Amino acid sequence: MSDIQQTVGRDVSNGRTAGRSAGPVRSRAGRVVHLFEDTFTMAALAIMSVLPIVEIVGRRLLGQGVPGSVLFVQSLTLWVAFLGAMITSRQRRHLALATTAFLPAALRGIGSLVASVVSTGVTAVLAWTAVQVVMNERTFTSTLGWGIPKWK
Repeated sequence: MSDIQQTVGRDVSNGRTAGRSAGPVRSRAGRVVHLFEDTFTMAALAIMSVLPIVEIVGRRLLGQGVPGSVLFVQSLTLWVAFLGAMITSRQRRHLALATTAFLPAALRGIGSLVASVVSTGVTAVLAWTAVQVVMNERTFTSTLGWGIPKWK
């Protein structure tokens, strides 16, 4: 288990997992996917933190910064948001997944169903829109920098 999985959601006072837990991932493929999500998110956050510093130092010392650094940080921000949402949902700590805890026991089932339907609808619209944006961006030849197309 990665360090993030061990520490996120832990109650420091008693060592038990806080909130509802999704349970352990038993399949090897699931653990590999979770490791990729965690690793890629940490790497993206590290790059987002380091790139502006390199840009500032480069401009001061060399007179030029990293080409396309602002666009890279913007793109990584989007990736971190999506990956963070995936990780949060996986750990069942996403706001939409926690709302039923505030309902009376008799209404939790219907509340969970309504939250799931709304979440599915929003996700479907966002996915369809994302595909449209990528298809539109592919028609242009603009790049982030270093020859990487904007749509990737």
